[in-house]
This record gives sequence, structure tokens and C-alpha cells, in this order.
Amino acid sequence: MPADPTEPAFVWDESQDDSLVLGEPDTKEVTPRPKKDRRRNPVALSVFGGLYAVWALAWVLGVVAAPSQPASSLLDAVMYQFGEFLAIIATPLVFGVVWWLTRQSPRATRVSLLVTGLVVLLPLPLILPVVAG
Repeated sequence: MPADPTEPAFVWDESQDDSLVLGEPDTKEVTPRPKKDRRRNPVALSVFGGLYAVWALAWVLGVVAAPSQPASSLLDAVMYQFGEFLAIIATPLVFGVVWWLTRQSPRATRVSLLVTGLVVLLPLPLILPVVAG
């Protein structure tokens, strides 16, 4: 059924609606001050993102280079594999969570949490053979 052209939705002339306010707009102009955007920090994002990517790669290399442990049961083997997976995925996960949760925090807080994450997630399977050897 075609629409009726005289229906109010299709009429573009004067409206009978009293809620429609015609006239001069409010002359009081409010210009908001630009907020300082704390989320935009490409240098810190690049530096820490690169360091966390290197840490993730080091964990992958450490997991690949580590000799596999003899498992006494299927549960042991599955849990060992799951632990390796968590070791690899922890670095990008910590970086993303810290970056996201500290977006409104001061820069010093964000940097200190990212440095703490780098220290805690140090890839020991790759570092210990070099230090001991």
C-alpha cells in the first residue's frame, strides 16, 4: 500500500506542533576548553609495547628451548602445557591491562606499573642459562 503524500510525516511546510520552537537560537556561545588527552602518548606506547613484545618473544624462545618434562599422567602434561601458554600470553596481557586501566592516571603511575610488569615477567628460562653458563 503506497504512503499517503498528505500524511504529516511527508509535509514539509509550516507545522501545527506547538513543541517546535522557531526563532533565534540562543546567542550565548559556550566554548569548551580542550581537555588534555592523557591517552595519547605514542613514545611510551612504542617503547613499552616494543619491550613487552621482546619479552613475549623471549618467553616463546624459552618455552621452545626448555626440555620437555616427563609427565606421569595426562593431567600433568596438560597442566605443564597450560603453564607454558600462560607464560607466553602473560606479557601482552599485562601490557594491555595496565595501559587500559591507567589511561586516566598520571604518567608516573603508568610508567611505574609497566616497569614493575617488566621486572615481574622477566623471561627467566632464557636468562638463567646465560648467567649460569
